[in-house]
Amino acid sequence: MGRGKKKNREKEDKRRRRAWSLVQIAVGPWLKKKFNFSFEDFDPSVIEGPVLLAVNHACAYDPLFAGVAFRKKPLTFIASEHTIRMRPWGPLIDRYFSIIPHQKGGRGSRTALIAMKRIKRGESVFLAVEGEQTWDGRPMPVMPYTGKLAKGSKATLVTYMIEGAYLSAPRWSLSTRRGRVYGHTVNVYSPEVLQSMSDEEVEEAIAKDLAFDTWEWQKTRPEGPVRYKCEKGGFADGLERSVFTCPECGAMGTLRSQGDSISCSCGFKARMLDTGFFEEGAPFETVADWEEYDRESLDKILGGTVGTVPAVPLLQKNGAAGTVPNVHHSATMTSCSDASLTATAMKRLRAAASHSHAKMAHSCSASETSASILKRFQI
Repeated sequence: MGRGKKKNREKEDKRRRRAWSLVQIAVGPWLKKKFNFSFEDFDPSVIEGPVLLAVNHACAYDPLFAGVAFRKKPLTFIASEHTIRMRPWGPLIDRYFSIIPHQKGGRGSRTALIAMKRIKRGESVFLAVEGEQTWDGRPMPVMPYTGKLAKGSKATLVTYMIEGAYLSAPRWSLSTRRGRVYGHTVNVYSPEVLQSMSDEEVEEAIAKDLAFDTWEWQKTRPEGPVRYKCEKGGFADGLERSVFTCPECGAMGTLRSQGDSISCSCGFKARMLDTGFFEEGAPFETVADWEEYDRESLDKILGGTVGTVPAVPLLQKNGAAGTVPNVHHSATMTSCSDASLTATAMKRLRAAASHSHAKMAHSCSASETSASILKRFQI
């Protein structure tokens, strides 16, 4: 390494250490007040060398939770590339914390290579192993190349569980809630142990350690389910971003939320409680149950082809060729009009196909037509 590069790197590392120390002073108390966050008494500084911190991804605040818990082990964060582009905070975050960008929905090979280089420099790295936040409070598949990264980095792997975060800031919600968030270490794998495992075995171990189901957690807590308090608005505000099929009339894209309730133009209405469950008498107990119903509804519309391949040509309304699984095109376009098959519905369809197409795309604009979404995701 040239003298100039070495000097710049030393300057960058010094700037990051200062920023890390300053952020800890403010963020820790703020998280405690806002989310009632606490964590086990674990000192990561006793681990020699860099750490790869693998965390379940329940909400957007997970990096902050992990950063406070590992305050004695400064972390480099793997984050979605759009984080760096966010103005005005993105460039500042990258400057002071040197983010490793990851393309949401990508396979992650490039991200893994960059992370390995950082770890070999002595940096500890934060990795949300599912690649994106859960929509329904249940665990998602571990990203490809996670096993290769864990083994190739020759760092100590720490699996870290964050409990209660999903209901504190659901991905679909318009506000945050205060209840209880708790972080704790699940397992610590030395580099020697990792080398004795295959890539698949490492990923299986991570998936097992971090398989956190919000709803089972709420049901089985000895103290009873955690009750949350909304910062503003109601518990159901924004829920139509996640669920989209009315269980009473079967229409899609007609649900609207207000306060603690979500309703349909047909007269259907369901109320969400402060525990995250729907009130007794509702057709579903949890958001996850409703999303399963959404998947089944879409599967019927698409002729049992949700998550299947190969794709066949689809003629869009403007005459451009797109692709869709092996379905009857006219029936699909008639049953799923652009008005009813919303961008949110297609996001959920992509999630339904996550096991076979887990990393094919990351988002869709609300202005996109159903046909263009189908073309874009090659579903």
